[in-house]
Amino acid sequence: GNEEKCLEDQLGDAKIAVGSAETELKQLKTKISHCEKELKEKKNQLRSKQDEATSVENELRARRKDVENIKTGLESLPYKEGEMEALQKV
Repeated sequence: GNEEKCLEDQLGDAKIAVGSAETELKQLKTKISHCEKELKEKKNQLRSKQDEATSVENELRARRKDVENIKTGLESLPYKEGEMEALQKV
């Protein structure tokens, strides 16, 4: 009699424990899939930012090259100190 009730109680408790473990498992699976989705989005954003940075870097490199070319061009001009001033007075 009494021992049987104890086993029944234990079985009931075990069923409740299994039920709440299953619920927790479902919640964790949902959380995992949410995190995986978020990770995928963040990776895409990162990739996009990396591409953007590379493009800005290339633009900067090109502009620096332009500046170098202009400097070189200016240096090759036959300019003597005071020449422009003399021309402006004319």
